Formats: sequence, structure tokens, C-alpha cells
Amino acid sequence: DREGDEKLMQKLAVAMQALALKDLQMIELRFFEKKSFKEIGYMLDMSENNATVKTHRILKRMKKRISR
Repeated sequence: DREGDEKLMQKLAVAMQALALKDLQMIELRFFEKKSFKEIGYMLDMSENNATVKTHRILKRMKKRISR
């Protein structure tokens, strides 16, 4: 429903605001700019695997925050 969607969007916005700048940058690169983990790794001077792991950990933290 629309009210549930609005609450979810608010929680998502709060979760994104709570991210460290580098974490926010990784989420923006991956989901808004549609960059591959290889590209993210190159851009942020880390391995592709490290970019993958860090992104998944950030998402896990965000999911935990949103589900409260």
C-alpha cells in the first residue's frame, strides 16, 4: 500500500543518511550509477572482491536498520 511504501522510503532515507561517506559512495556507484564491482574497486582503489564484500556488508547493515 502507499502508506507502507512511504514509510519504507523514509526508513531507507534515514538508513542512507546514517552511512559513512565512503559507504554511501559505494551504494550510489552500485545502484544509482549501475557500476560493476570491478569498476567500483578500481574507482575506490580496492579489489573487486573487497568492493563486493563491503557492498554486501553495507546492505546488511541498512536492512537491519530499516527492519527496526
